[in-house]
Amino acid sequence: MPEFLTDWARLTWNMIYESSLLLLLGFMLAGIIRALITPSALNSFFGRGRFTQIFTASLIGVPLPLCSCSVLPVAAQLRRSGLSREGTVSFLISTPETGVDSIALSYRLLGPVFAIIRPLAALFTALVSGMVTRVLMPEDTSHSELPLMPQSSETGPKLHTRLWEGQVYVATDMLPELSYYLFWGYLLAGLAAAAIPADLLQSGLASWMQYAGVILVSLPVYVCATSSTPLAAVLLSLGIMPGAVLTFMLVGPATNLTSLMVQKKILGLKGTVIMTASIIFCAVVCGLLVDNFLAGSIKWFNTDAVDSGEGTLVWYDLAAGIVFAFMMAYFTLRHYYRKAKRKFKG
Repeated sequence: MPEFLTDWARLTWNMIYESSLLLLLGFMLAGIIRALITPSALNSFFGRGRFTQIFTASLIGVPLPLCSCSVLPVAAQLRRSGLSREGTVSFLISTPETGVDSIALSYRLLGPVFAIIRPLAALFTALVSGMVTRVLMPEDTSHSELPLMPQSSETGPKLHTRLWEGQVYVATDMLPELSYYLFWGYLLAGLAAAAIPADLLQSGLASWMQYAGVILVSLPVYVCATSSTPLAAVLLSLGIMPGAVLTFMLVGPATNLTSLMVQKKILGLKGTVIMTASIIFCAVVCGLLVDNFLAGSIKWFNTDAVDSGEGTLVWYDLAAGIVFAFMMAYFTLRHYYRKAKRKFKG
């Protein structure tokens, strides 16, 4: 038991360490978006049509180097600014599944063809998931469970004032609200990572077991698009089918228990379930297409290229991890304190 608790704490900290810097930058970007993107600007940028918003959100998300956690505050602010539910789903999927950094690393570790397939599969997944959300969960008058915030007027305060107000809003409203869900999400993701057997994805498994295995591993555990690439190379070296590896790289960065808890806050439970099921379905379809049409003719893996970068400790990542860990703990304790205070007063 002590060893399990140690692994749980270590894996939870590793997830916080790897994602905190980008997550903090994501919150800053959310404040900038709040200052710049008013409802009218949102319509002109993303378009008014539902499919136009889905396509634009999917396309914009492909090159952005944001992970499944750091994309959350950005998506939440876009949602509050008036982006449709299906557009928000598409953005939440295409953004963490790939980025310019992960595409470049895919080219180096997995070859040029895989570097092309990966962003195309991410775009396909985002488009299909957005359309499925549109069909199964039509937009209503209530944009989300999150309250809509008043937008800055385009003819109101000057730009620097709106930018400052956006950062104040994030620090006093969005960050305290989402920190509670991130705190428990990290703990649950670390628990899942510690509980899942390390040898679950051994080579020699039947194809359906390989697909089921990568989904079981990648669904609850945090892994960003960049860090999933060397892991994908390792899986390929173990004999895992290329399609199953692609499924891992699509499902892993787009889903984890941390992001799922916050997505429920942004999209609602039904929207989160639809989004997650769509991701898994599209990832498996893309993987099966790769295995049936491309796997035999592509040099997928070079064992000399594997380098996960483990053991390197970057001071700014460490500082961001410590700062954000304290912030999550503080806002979570404040949440329970206020809840208890209201209960005793009642």
